Amino acid sequence: MDIKDQQKYIILSMALMVIYFIGFAVIVLRLTIKYFIKYLNLKLKLHISNFNIEWLTFVLLLLINPFIIYNQTFLVIYALIWILQLKTMKSPILDMILIPMIISPFLLHWYQEISWLSLVVVPIFAVGLRYVFIPTILLASILPMFNLLPYLTSIILDIEAFISLYDVKVYFVQLKGFMWVIYFGLLIFISASKTYKVFYKRLGMYVVICMISFLYTFKPLTDQVIFLDVGQGDSAVIFKDNHVVVVDAYKNVSSFLKYHYVYQIDYLILTHTDTDHVLEAATLIENFDVKYVVLNAYDTYNIKHPNIIYIGEDNLKVENDIGIVFFGPMIDFNDTNDNSIVFKINVLEKDFLFTGDIGVKAEQRYVSDYGNLLKSDILKSPHHGSKTSSSTLLLNTVLPKIVVVSVGPFNIYQLPDEEIISKYEKSGLYIHQTKDLGALLFIYDTMKNFPP
Repeated sequence: MDIKDQQKYIILSMALMVIYFIGFAVIVLRLTIKYFIKYLNLKLKLHISNFNIEWLTFVLLLLINPFIIYNQTFLVIYALIWILQLKTMKSPILDMILIPMIISPFLLHWYQEISWLSLVVVPIFAVGLRYVFIPTILLASILPMFNLLPYLTSIILDIEAFISLYDVKVYFVQLKGFMWVIYFGLLIFISASKTYKVFYKRLGMYVVICMISFLYTFKPLTDQVIFLDVGQGDSAVIFKDNHVVVVDAYKNVSSFLKYHYVYQIDYLILTHTDTDHVLEAATLIENFDVKYVVLNAYDTYNIKHPNIIYIGEDNLKVENDIGIVFFGPMIDFNDTNDNSIVFKINVLEKDFLFTGDIGVKAEQRYVSDYGNLLKSDILKSPHHGSKTSSSTLLLNTVLPKIVVVSVGPFNIYQLPDEEIISKYEKSGLYIHQTKDLGALLFIYDTMKNFPP
């Protein structure tokens, strides 16, 4: 190599270092180190192989920042590098097959689902990253007037929009713990094939395992009720008799449902219109097959769906497959909180009473109209433990053993109110505050919490 080659690598290293400090951290830092090693390799005639240069780059990255090992981009890059480097047969076709296989578990980890069209596009993006994206970054750093990054970003966004319109997303079993080692051991085993015949035989084994993983996601759901930890808001999910009920949707519902391989929501119950109960509703309707949306009849929701059930004075006895009993709203209380849907459901031989954000006035009406029918084992604390709710009359009628207070830490409303917590304690209730104890899961005959 002549002096021009040496200059090329040192210039690239310097340019990439500048870019590293303004963004594109992990990818650019790796390339900076790699090109600098290449420069030293040529300058000092060290005769270091490309494979060993990658190893040196890897080690130096860890020495510079040991915590980079937790960076998702770092893990993806080196999973790609090592497996493609270790493969016995050098072929672009094999690369196109292996790249989606390498990236798939990371996509599952990030999004809990796999996009078929994305897997086709990924190898193309991998080529584009090397031959288009990186050169574009370099050009922008050296000659800002020729910055093509906005145009390139626009093209990528257009491709992403196209994928979102026509893509099919499916679930596979997500890798946990030692499963990651087994999976990538299998990929190394496949990439080490010495002939195409052996490669395709091993690939066939991989496909069979993927099919089993895919079919496993259709197993029946285990009956359970979970009050999600969503901060200052409400979200709960009920699985009963292989049906899915979502009660309010502030946030975290999508990720929970995807984690359990759920495609369909049978009932999306939105107790009232406050943002801390409906923020994620539109996302759920867009991304899941929602059969019915259940709304109260007296509020105006910004919700569009072909099958809406309105709960009100003339529609309290709603037929459903899982024994949901709707109590109200039985009248228009002329208050958004009091107009919340109130219902009871029996799961795992326990009665759960959901009350939205009703206040004392509505509580008195429910006790007057229904009395002992409200009796339940678990009470979702009305209005996040506000002093405007949880009257002694309601507690003495419902007689719950457990009260769940869905509330965020350091919230501006200073909820739950100390007076209400004291009232719960005097009633001998087990109090579960999500801000302290996280999500609360009822499954089988046990109760589990997941600390925040």
